[in-house]
Amino acid sequence: MLTGRTFTRDAKAVLEREAALRLLRAVMVLPPPSKKDLDAFRHPEGMPDYLSQILMQPVPLRQGVVRAIVSAAENPDDAMHTVCMETLVEMALLDLECLLRADAFRVVLNASKDGPFELGLGITGLLCFLVNAPSTRHLLLPGSDLEVSFSRPPVS
Repeated sequence: MLTGRTFTRDAKAVLEREAALRLLRAVMVLPPPSKKDLDAFRHPEGMPDYLSQILMQPVPLRQGVVRAIVSAAENPDDAMHTVCMETLVEMALLDLECLLRADAFRVVLNASKDGPFELGLGITGLLCFLVNAPSTRHLLLPGSDLEVSFSRPPVS
């Protein structure tokens, strides 16, 4: 919750925002918990706790945190703009469903045509990977997702 609030601060808190993003990127690549670890998070009545449900996802981040990263990635005047966009691309590689639940994949698609242009090669590779993998291909909406990125040429 506090990491989400960090991204809403003004541009003077760059060091705090950078530290929060480093923490989130480290959490993204955590290995999945073992059965023993998940049992430790179970509720006494036998129902799974909300934390164990989050930990079972490939990218264990809540939608609010992902949306906070999106808000920084959407603002081209933000100093963390490019780094946040890189984080979203990495998130899409690890868990596309996490981005789709937070409505963040549209930002990645728009970045493929609007920039930052340093990420063009990475986003193109991401799109090729997502189309090629059967586990993610069905998540892409025909007629909208890929056509958004190819609808108009990039602005020079």
